Amino acid sequence: MTGVQTCALPIYGNIIKFAAGNTVLKSDVYNQLVGAVEAHGDVVEMILVTDNKGKTITSSDDINSSIDVSERQYYKDALAGGVGQSNVIISKASNLPVIAMAQPLKQGNTVVGTVITTIKFDIIAAHSKAIKVFKGGYSYLFDKEGMILSYPDSTLEFTNYLADFKVPEIDEMKADVSAGKSGNKIYTLEGVKKYVRYVALGDIGLAITANYNDYMS
Repeated sequence: MTGVQTCALPIYGNIIKFAAGNTVLKSDVYNQLVGAVEAHGDVVEMILVTDNKGKTITSSDDINSSIDVSERQYYKDALAGGVGQSNVIISKASNLPVIAMAQPLKQGNTVVGTVITTIKFDIIAAHSKAIKVFKGGYSYLFDKEGMILSYPDSTLEFTNYLADFKVPEIDEMKADVSAGKSGNKIYTLEGVKKYVRYVALGDIGLAITANYNDYMS
């Protein structure tokens, strides 16, 4: 989801020096990470520091963390000097959905490592789940592949896809969002005629529905 706002971890010199190979600073850096997560624990799941080979060298969860993120695109984007952001992924640490944000650690013009912050997706999903339209309207979130990320029936989340509904208009909605388009549709699901308005939010689609009869009234 492009534009996710996070607490920014100050890039202190010690973090950069540690990523560059000064292992004496490990405890100091670890304590900084723990403090940042404690201060923003309602939003942040974990903060990691990696070297320039994609291996974590400490994290707020484990001072001796050694997770390999070298194949993650968000890490590659940060290693190239930009800010990387993942799609919604399942955290290896908590087994909960998160969005990972990565930023480069630079010593001069050289990227010596990255800082990766994982944001609790539940915080984002809560805004969607709070939307109620008339009596039976609701909203849901899905990714570009059509996987359901947030839905009133939470048992469908991260296990079901929009295609499982077998509704042509929902398939068309997913195709529009995958192409970055917004729009609206009328479809019938489980015998109920619905109006839906949907928007593409980066790599995520947001759909807001209303029962058609309520909408027309």
